[in-house]
Amino acid sequence: GAATVETLSAGAGGLSATGGVRLGGQTISAQTGRLTGTPVTRSIEATGNAYDVTVAPDSAAIVTFN
Repeated sequence: GAATVETLSAGAGGLSATGGVRLGGQTISAQTGRLTGTPVTRSIEATGNAYDVTVAPDSAAIVTFN
């Protein structure tokens, strides 16, 4: 079946970033923790019994199975 992927990515500063952090295409406020902007997810399909998700070194992925 299908699944959706949201990416958590660090801004400048990589894992030590205090600004420019994004979740699912939205910016996370360093002051309030609130998300602003338009959410972005992508759909993926299983290949056999597996889902292939590539994640950059300074990011994470949230996979939601439908």
